[in-house]
Amino acid sequence: MSDAPEPYDLDFEKPAPVARPVPAPAPGLPRPVPARAPGFPQPAPAPAAAPVVMAQRVTTFSDRKPTCAACNQAIADAYYSAGKKIICPQCHAQITGSGAGATTVRIFKAIGLGTVAGIIGAAIWWGVRHGTDREFGLVALLVGVLVGAAVRLGSGNRGGVGYQIMAVVLTYLAVAANYTPDAYRGLMKGYESANSSAATAQPTGAAQPESGEPSTALKVVFVVIAFVFSLILPIKMLPANIIGVVIIAIALWEAWKINMGGISSIAGPFSLRAARAPA
Repeated sequence: MSDAPEPYDLDFEKPAPVARPVPAPAPGLPRPVPARAPGFPQPAPAPAAAPVVMAQRVTTFSDRKPTCAACNQAIADAYYSAGKKIICPQCHAQITGSGAGATTVRIFKAIGLGTVAGIIGAAIWWGVRHGTDREFGLVALLVGVLVGAAVRLGSGNRGGVGYQIMAVVLTYLAVAANYTPDAYRGLMKGYESANSSAATAQPTGAAQPESGEPSTALKVVFVVIAFVFSLILPIKMLPANIIGVVIIAIALWEAWKINMGGISSIAGPFSLRAARAPA
């Protein structure tokens, strides 16, 4: 039997593996899963989060509930367009006054108010012209504004080409009325001069004619003739009095401008159902 010692068991315990740190990923790249040492279970990768999609409602014309700009009530189907606003049929009927005979009443009312304003403007123009012996563009502007505003008021704020023409015609008649007294005075002087010449030509002892004062009927005829002559007076001013013609043009333009647009610019009727129909 050998006395040699038995060999020792050198099976030492193995140290536990140490996981190495994983460097941080670059911005914008997915983070890698850290590796585990052999013998350790690998963790399951976390499922990617599903992107959250927010539902967005697309508003179309059919989703809107338009309201009337006048009464703020919802419009069911038919509507009228007034510039960038819409109005319902009920408010359209009230605004436009589409009842029987309403248009005729508005026309006569506009003519009446425009005529009164024209007479007032002509009197002011004549008074200023005779008081200063000059033509002022500001007075012409006043006459155009007076007549244009009166027509606009009488028409119920309708405006439009028809009332613009009416305002221009009434303004021009006011201009003629402004010059009518001057033309009438010229006719009277001519009549008196003619009567004086006839009286002078009578032989001595002959019956002298009665007073040179014309009769009332003749005076009315003179007024009509003077007014007609005043209508063509602006044309007779050319080319000697360009400034006077320009002043008259200012009055006409103001009357035209005031009656632009208005309720007559309302268009329709239109249908919401037709607008909702797919193209």
